Amino acid sequence: MKIIGPTEANIFQFPTASFFHFRSFIPMNPILYPRRRKLDHSTPRGIEYPEYFLTICCRKRGLNQLCRKDAGNGVLEAARHYHRARRWHCELMVLMPDHLHALVSPCGGAFIDQIIRSFKSWTAKESRVKWQNGFFEHRLRGGASAEQKWMYVNENPVRRCFIHNPLEWPWRFTGRANHPDSPIGGSTIEE
Repeated sequence: MKIIGPTEANIFQFPTASFFHFRSFIPMNPILYPRRRKLDHSTPRGIEYPEYFLTICCRKRGLNQLCRKDAGNGVLEAARHYHRARRWHCELMVLMPDHLHALVSPCGGAFIDQIIRSFKSWTAKESRVKWQNGFFEHRLRGGASAEQKWMYVNENPVRRCFIHNPLEWPWRFTGRANHPDSPIGGSTIEE
């Protein structure tokens, strides 16, 4: 058995850029590179009024797309419009630089995936936000779970050290005016 020394190990070189360019035309091996499945966002039978914790990410992570005056106000105004038009009941929405978190309940028997698709399409056109495909959703199963997610979403800017008090964050909307942390009128942006 021969032991490979440092000079003989150099025969294994990293692929060049032209190799990767050529490989992009060859179909990927599904065993090594499985395709990402589309998530099923349907509500199980028997759940009459589902409430969801949502995370919607911008296409370029790490780039501030949402916490700017033009885009942020447009996204929050769209959330307020959907809330007033009863497309959803928005308990809380907090914008972070490259994603948003929300606690919403669809209204009128609508499906969450259709509402989010419409919301993303509208905000992409009006506020020029570039969203990733899809979204993450978790159906909340009770009051304790809802309160836990409320605190998580509300404290997100504090955890990221953007502010000290969640009520100072200008990029938040709440439709739940009776919550102790909610400002009067249920919104931190001008009505």
